[in-house]
Amino acid sequence: MVKIVDSTPRSVFEVDIEMSAMFGRMTINKPKVLFEILNRHLAARNMEDLIKFEYDRHTFEDSIILSKYVEVHIEKSSGSALLRKLNLQENAVINQTQKLKVDYLAHVDTRDSFKVIINEYPSFVNSIKHSKDLVINPGIYKTPSDLFNSFQYVQLSQLENSKTKFHVPNYYEIRFAKPLAEMLGFNETLFKSGNYESKYSLDLSGGITEIFIYSDLQ
Repeated sequence: MVKIVDSTPRSVFEVDIEMSAMFGRMTINKPKVLFEILNRHLAARNMEDLIKFEYDRHTFEDSIILSKYVEVHIEKSSGSALLRKLNLQENAVINQTQKLKVDYLAHVDTRDSFKVIINEYPSFVNSIKHSKDLVINPGIYKTPSDLFNSFQYVQLSQLENSKTKFHVPNYYEIRFAKPLAEMLGFNETLFKSGNYESKYSLDLSGGITEIFIYSDLQ
């Protein structure tokens, strides 16, 4: 089954965060105080679950923690001092949780501002079911890697204890024929998305049903 998601935001909501609304004419030099006030201001606007600043005074680093689909935009034209404070040189778009080194001595201009962008995506998902039979070429596989390389869409590997492990990607299901599953060390045959490790060791001799013996004795 394949899931198709529309990647175009259904709506984009922008919020301007102005330093003057938080600090007035105050000059804030200490990063810890700066980010605490920022967090209180965001909480007062019911945005504490969307964006949070966490400052580490030992490493002089600030973690900007963002919720999913939230971005922070800081532009030189409106937030140059804040960019310097966060050791950023150019216009910045932060769209995932990020840790930044803070310039302890840089001042924040109360005229600075930045934007918090909230993207809303469609909640519906179109599902398409498609199945495909994959055939492993018959033959004798001398090593586990020879066998594993014949698989498509799933990557298998052997652990140190000779057991088999593999990962099934999201939205996929894999069904092994019973003899193949047993040879790989599994009792079950159907595997949905996730990580798997076999119960038993891999047995490459599982498919051999005849043994030929050669002798030159007269």
